[in-house]
Amino acid sequence: MSELFQMWMLVEVLGLLCLPLTFTVFRNLPDRGWAFSKVLGVIILAFCVWILLMCLHSLPYSQIFIFGIFLILAACSGFAFLSLWQEMLQLARRHLLYIVSSEVVFLGMMVLLGILRSLKPDIYNFEMFMDAGFVASIMRSSHFPPNDMWFAGHSINYYYYAHYTIATLAKLIGQSASIAFNTGICFFYGLTALNLFGVTCNIIAWSRQRTQRAGDDAVNEKSSLKATLPYGLLSIFLALIVGNLAATQQWWDHHAEAGFTFNWFTPSRVIDGTINEFPAFSFLLSCFHAHVLTLAFTIFCIGLALNWFLEPAGKGFALFGTGWSRYLNLLVTAIVLGGLFVMNGWDYPTYMGLTLVAIGIQQGLAHRPWLRFSTLLHVALVAISLVGLSYYLYLPFYLNFVSPSQGIGIASPTNHSTISSEILIYGLFIFMFLSLLVCSALLRPFHTSTPAPSLPDSPVYPVVDRPSNPGPAVSSGLMFETGPYMEHILQNNEEHLLETPSVQVAVAEQEEKGETEQVPAQRLSRRWFRLLWLGIALFLVSCLVVLYLFPYYTTCVAGLSLALLGVSLLFYQLENRAHAFTLFLGAAAFTIIAGCEIFFLKDIFSGGTAQRMNTLFKFYFQAWALLSICSGAGLYFIIESLHTLKVRTRKARWILSGVVGAWSLGLVLLVLASMTYPLLAPYTRYWRIDDTHAQPYLLNTQTLDGMAYLAHCQPPVCDYDTSADYQAIRWLNTHVSGDPVIVEANGDDYHYGGRVSAFTGLPTLINWPGHEFQWRVNWLNNPQNQDDFHKRSEDLDKIYTASSSMEVLSIMDYYDAQYIYVGAFEHKKYPDADLKRFGKFMQTVYHEHGVVIYKVE
Repeated sequence: MSELFQMWMLVEVLGLLCLPLTFTVFRNLPDRGWAFSKVLGVIILAFCVWILLMCLHSLPYSQIFIFGIFLILAACSGFAFLSLWQEMLQLARRHLLYIVSSEVVFLGMMVLLGILRSLKPDIYNFEMFMDAGFVASIMRSSHFPPNDMWFAGHSINYYYYAHYTIATLAKLIGQSASIAFNTGICFFYGLTALNLFGVTCNIIAWSRQRTQRAGDDAVNEKSSLKATLPYGLLSIFLALIVGNLAATQQWWDHHAEAGFTFNWFTPSRVIDGTINEFPAFSFLLSCFHAHVLTLAFTIFCIGLALNWFLEPAGKGFALFGTGWSRYLNLLVTAIVLGGLFVMNGWDYPTYMGLTLVAIGIQQGLAHRPWLRFSTLLHVALVAISLVGLSYYLYLPFYLNFVSPSQGIGIASPTNHSTISSEILIYGLFIFMFLSLLVCSALLRPFHTSTPAPSLPDSPVYPVVDRPSNPGPAVSSGLMFETGPYMEHILQNNEEHLLETPSVQVAVAEQEEKGETEQVPAQRLSRRWFRLLWLGIALFLVSCLVVLYLFPYYTTCVAGLSLALLGVSLLFYQLENRAHAFTLFLGAAAFTIIAGCEIFFLKDIFSGGTAQRMNTLFKFYFQAWALLSICSGAGLYFIIESLHTLKVRTRKARWILSGVVGAWSLGLVLLVLASMTYPLLAPYTRYWRIDDTHAQPYLLNTQTLDGMAYLAHCQPPVCDYDTSADYQAIRWLNTHVSGDPVIVEANGDDYHYGGRVSAFTGLPTLINWPGHEFQWRVNWLNNPQNQDDFHKRSEDLDKIYTASSSMEVLSIMDYYDAQYIYVGAFEHKKYPDADLKRFGKFMQTVYHEHGVVIYKVE
């Protein structure tokens, strides 16, 4: 477990070094991005190392090189600390409990998964060989782009950047790939939890500060974040702990049967022909796939979108600040969003789209009225700049990548999800979002009791909205707020500002007209409220027509209905941007769910009943994350709306109490039902030992080395005694430097073939051909590439079976292979071949326990 704390300490240092940058970027959030400093530090280090390696191929991917980049970033951070340390210290003192809580969340969640992984850390089953191989091959690569361990001579044609990120951290602190696999998944678990915590707490803290200002109350910034801690923890609980209701259904249907054992795997396969993973399942599995590793970064993108959504007055590129900070903030945003595609291409359109829509709404609020040419122009320029920059910053990846995507398809009428299946997956979230919609409709948008005075235009005292930091004007009773570039002026010149004649006149006029000006605002609110419900009624009627004509689109219509209701109420609650953003996340999630009923991304599975398998797999995972934050923050707004409801009669109070009680009971029952998975699944995944649900080689050494199980694995769990392989692989990792090609037997996917290349990172001719075909399906459209692909398997067989040494050496030379591995798996696959003959014309460099490794002289 000491390796886990090494990884934790490294990320803590990166987080501290990145604090000045987060303070600059996240100027609109109450915590100034404190919770996001770790993920941003990791992103900046990884990008700086990667872009240099991809542009200057002569640079070595080594520990010394990474450490040099680390020192340069540390020096830059040190200069930034000189100008910001007082501000950061002040924030730390003001929000000490929040900061301590965030640290406990990060470390606690890392340790929680670390304990589970230490019980069974083995890299075995499923696609773990593939993911471990990516990490090992990246760490083995002397130069970039990194080698494909199962297709020698070519780089990885997959979304490898998240694997690269953990490989870089592990290389910096000297961890092996088999250990980094486990410390990495624990790190991503803790980082995801921390980011969820930060996003939710900032949403609610901003709303609390805004409400206090709107009510003429003194803003207590110290308590604004402190009061949000339960909701931040709730978002973590909903995103990473609870399971779906399919697990509850399994237990309910079978728990009374004799010998019943909970199947921890089947709740991830609810809809036929698809995969419906959720984070609790994925992390319990320790799935090291791109969609799981990228989850922390997608949550971070939500926080970034929130930051720009809350920007009060920035028009066009002024959204990103003024002076040099404008370019820095734009660059950081592009690096973060652009990195999503090279981590997991499925996430890029969702979170780039979410960010651009958030910026579009912000620009509309900044310009007012919305439908202006200047507004549309500014939105277009910002969007083009972000998308273009996010592409060009990662251009070296695209130049070495052939996308496996084959376009967009329309789902067949018989291949749709039922409402019952959606409830089994998202039942708790549907309940929470419906509750939020109702309460948002009942909660009247707040208006300031004293509307903002219309101060005369002045180059000295510009008035802009600044929700997250109250200026002295607020404390003096004036309901307007300051921008970041004016705070230092107003903080030192409050009395002077109040003595300004133009301001005194404006305040006096406002006091006289305060009550009368509230009436038009109330009338506008009522008018908007009537139009809202009229539009909803018309939409529901159109939904009934669509359902009558196309009954198989029930889930699509339901999802779009919830999404459009969320969007309608978003604009209704736009005075409180935090509330509106919460609705925005829920609407985005149900738009994704509805979209999956119409469209799917074509891949090699598109021809049959599994055409939507990967589409639902990747996009439902995104919807779960969005709904977790929406529900965690949404509970705050639900409670807030209930507190504001006013009833005048005793009967109405009794009715209200009954409704609230029934709602609370329903929520509690759904939460308890969703707890079935975290209560039962870990037991059957890690601790229950029988022939069906667990492996008898469960380790008690509390190690995080994912390769250690090979030293003990015996049939029937393993195909053969793997202890000899374990010793040989360790020898290769110790004595073979660089990335020479090694020859090992080709096995089927999900099998022991490729175990040497996976655990050493040394490239081999071909292995797991089914996966290589998936990754290179469009690359294989070239007949020459297709011939090369199929020829590799034939050449591999010839190396092990050909009687001519010249033929063997010729094939070895063609692929620049230097080593041949002969172990139990090779003997099993080629039982009639003379595998000892290699010693006659090659050097024997290793011969222990039945494994022989030969090297070309």
